[in-house]
Amino acid sequence: GLLNSLTGATIDKVVEAKATNLKDFGLDPPSAMLQVLTDAKPAQFSLSLGDETPTSGGIYAQVAGNPRVVTLASYLKTSLVKSLFDLRDKRIMTLTSSEVQRVEVDAKGKRWTIARNPEGGWDLLLPPAVRADRFAVEGIVNRLQNATLQSIAAEDKKNTGKYGFGAPELTVKVTGPGVTQTLVVGKKENERYYAINSALEPVFTLDSNFPIEFKKQPVDLRDKNLFSFSTFDVKRLDVE
Repeated sequence: GLLNSLTGATIDKVVEAKATNLKDFGLDPPSAMLQVLTDAKPAQFSLSLGDETPTSGGIYAQVAGNPRVVTLASYLKTSLVKSLFDLRDKRIMTLTSSEVQRVEVDAKGKRWTIARNPEGGWDLLLPPAVRADRFAVEGIVNRLQNATLQSIAAEDKKNTGKYGFGAPELTVKVTGPGVTQTLVVGKKENERYYAINSALEPVFTLDSNFPIEFKKQPVDLRDKNLFSFSTFDVKRLDVE
C-alpha cells in the first residue's frame, strides 16, 4: 500500500518554482521525510512533506535538490507516513488455514484436539476419532489465521512473569507441515490479553474476544448430522 501510494503520487500544482522560505510551507523542518532507493533513475531521492494547505485538500511537498514547492493529495500523508507498528506483520500465526493439520486446545480444563483426516475433512479426537463439525472447525482455523496482534508489550520474551503465562487463560498448539507453533494467552489487562507464540519473538496483545472461539466443549465441535452426505449427492431414497 505504501509503495503503491508512493509510485502513484502525482503533483496537484506547483506553488512556488523557487521557494525562498520553506517554513511557510512547514518544510523547514519537514513534518516527514521519505528517503527512497530505486532501480530506476534517479537511483535515490528524498521527499519532504510539510503542512496541509489552507483548504486541507492537499499537503505541501518538495523533492530534495529541486527548489520548487508543490502540493500533493492530502491522503498521501496518511498513506506514506507509517509507524513501526503499522509496517510490521501483525499475524499471530505464520501458518495459513490450508496448512493447519492439527489444533490442540487447553482452555482452563476444556481440552480438545481436532485433526485433518486423509479425506481432507476434520476429525475430533476424543478418542476415538469422530467427525468434527466443519463450520465450527472453519471458525476456529479462520480465527487463528485472521487474528492480529493489537500492540507490542515487549520485543522479546526475557521477562514474561508479569504477563500471566504461568497460569494461562488459553493454550493453542497448531501443527502444520513440519512445524508446530504454540500460542499462549496470559492475563487480561485493559480489555486485552497478553500473548506469545513460540514462533515469534515479541510479547503482544490480543483483543478481549479472542479466547471465546476456543472455550468450547468437545460436544460443541462434533458433527451432529446423522449422515455425512449432501442433498445433491442423493440419487435414490428407499423408505420401508
